[in-house]
Amino acid sequence: MDKKDRMAYATILSKESGYIRKDPGGRMRIALAYPNKYYVGMSNLGLHAMYRVFNSRPDTLCERIFLPSRDLEWIHRNHSIPLLSLESQTPVREFDILAFSCSFENDYLNCLKMMDMAGIPLRARERDGTYPIVVMGGACTFFNVEPMSPFMDCFICGEGEGVGNDFMDVFGRWLDAQESRDVLLRSLLHIDGIYCPEFYEYRYDDRGVICDLVIHDNAPEHIRPRIEHDINELNTSTAIFNEESEFGHMYLLEVTRGCPRGCHFCLLSRIYKPFRQRELQNLLKSAGEGLKKRRRVGLMGASLTDYRDIVELCEGILSMGGEVSLCSLRADDLSDRLMECLAKTGIRTITLAPEAGRECLRAVIGKGDMTDEKIMESVERLVKWGVPNLKLYFMVGIPGETEEDMAAIITLVKKIGHHTSQISKGKGALRQITISLSSFVPKPLTLFQYYPMQPVEILNKKIRYIAREARSIKGITCVNDLPKWSFIQALLSRGDRRAGEILHMAHLEKGNWSRAFSQLNINPEFYLNYPFKKGDMPPWGLWLKQKVL
Repeated sequence: MDKKDRMAYATILSKESGYIRKDPGGRMRIALAYPNKYYVGMSNLGLHAMYRVFNSRPDTLCERIFLPSRDLEWIHRNHSIPLLSLESQTPVREFDILAFSCSFENDYLNCLKMMDMAGIPLRARERDGTYPIVVMGGACTFFNVEPMSPFMDCFICGEGEGVGNDFMDVFGRWLDAQESRDVLLRSLLHIDGIYCPEFYEYRYDDRGVICDLVIHDNAPEHIRPRIEHDINELNTSTAIFNEESEFGHMYLLEVTRGCPRGCHFCLLSRIYKPFRQRELQNLLKSAGEGLKKRRRVGLMGASLTDYRDIVELCEGILSMGGEVSLCSLRADDLSDRLMECLAKTGIRTITLAPEAGRECLRAVIGKGDMTDEKIMESVERLVKWGVPNLKLYFMVGIPGETEEDMAAIITLVKKIGHHTSQISKGKGALRQITISLSSFVPKPLTLFQYYPMQPVEILNKKIRYIAREARSIKGITCVNDLPKWSFIQALLSRGDRRAGEILHMAHLEKGNWSRAFSQLNINPEFYLNYPFKKGDMPPWGLWLKQKVL
C-alpha cells in the first residue's frame, strides 16, 4: 500500500474513538460500505447501528468502507491500489461480504464506483466464488431497488437489526459448508426481508410497461421489509466519535422511528410504520452515557415534537449538565416549556414546513392542519423566545399546482415578515427568513405514486420565479435543490431493471448523465410519466400489498 494512502487512513483513525479492531481469524468478514464521503457517512445513525450489530457477534468482523475523498481516490487510481477498509486497510475484495447501506437513490452511482475501485465486477452474474457476496440494505430497500438489482446478489430490506442477524446466521452456515452461491441465495429466499432478484423475471408489453412477473423456485410473491416493533431493545446511537464528521460534536440518539403525520407525499411515514417511541428512562440512561463523550445530545426522529415525553427528555438532559439539539421540529407544536429548553441551549434557527403557499394545496398533500393562522401563531412563539432565524420549506411541482400557488408562497413569506415586525415593535423580530425550495418527486408507495413528475425546465422556471421575487424582500434569502438531481432521484426511485442499464452507462460516463442518456435507446422520462392503465404492475409492485393498479 502506498505510504500516502496508509497515512490518510491512519489520520482518520487517530481522530476517532469507539471503532473496533478484531483478529479476523475464524470470523465472517463484512465490509460495511456507505456510498458517500466519510463526513456524510459517519453522520448516518443507521451505519452506526449496523456496525454495532455486526461487531457484537463473536463470529463476525465488521469494518467500514467509504467513498474516498478526491485526493485519496487519485492515490488509489494512480498507484493501482484497490479500495480498502478503514480499520485495517484490507482490500475490500478479501472480505466475505460487501454490504452497502444506502439511504439515498442518488448514491447508487457511488455504489458502482466503489465496486469498480475494489476490483469487483459490477454485474452479479459476472461474479464467481472468488468475490465477496454483494448486498444492499438501508432506507432505499423499503420501496424499490430494481435499478440496482443487476448489481446486487441480494437486498436486506427494512430495518436491519433483526434481518441483518438472520442473514449472517444463514451466511455463516453456508460459509462453513463451502457450497455454491446459488445454494446461499436459495437458503436466503424465505427470510422475511430478503430479496434475491435473480429469482424474479419481468416481462414487458409493447408500451414498455411490466405485464407479467415470473417467480422462480417458490420465491416470495411479496417483499416484506422488516420492522423492529420494540425499538427499546435496540441501541441506536453514536458508536464511533470523530469531531470532523458532520455531527461529530454531538452524541446522536434515536428517539422515535416513523412519523404519525402521514403527509401524502412523504415516503418516510409510509415505510416506517408504525410510529414507535422509546421509553423516557431508556433515553435518559443512554443520554447520560453519551454526555461522558460529548456535551451536546442530538435527538433524532422524523417529528420529535410528536414524542410524548419530549419536554421531560430535554429537561432531563439539561439537568445532567448537557445541551440538546433536535433534528426536526414542527414549529406549530412548540410549547413554551420546550422553547425554554431550546433557548437554554442557544437555538438560533427553527424550521417550519408549510410546503405550499395556499391552504387548499396544503390540504391536497395532507398538511391541511397547517393553516395560515397556525403558522402565524408559531411565528409569534419564535419572536417571543427570541429565535432570530426561521427556515421555511416549500415544494414546487405539486400535482394541481397553479401560478397562483407560486405567487402565494411569496405572499405568505411577506405576511410572516410583516407580522413579526408588527408584534415585535422592532425588538426581537426575526433577523433572517430563509426559503428552501425542493422539487416534488412522486415516490413509490405514497398516495402520489402514480402521478407524473413535472419536467425539469418547468421546475426550474418556478424556482427562478420564487427566487427572483424573494430577492426583492428585505431579510429574505432563497436556497433550492437542483431539479436535474430530483429528476435522477425520481428515475432511480421509480425505475425498473432497465433503469439499471442507464445507471451502468452513467458510471461508464463518469457521472455524466446526459451523455449516458444519449448512449442508450431508453427514454428516462418514461419513468416519470408511466402510461399506466388498470391491471398494470409498477416496478415497485413487489413492495405493494396490492400488486397492481
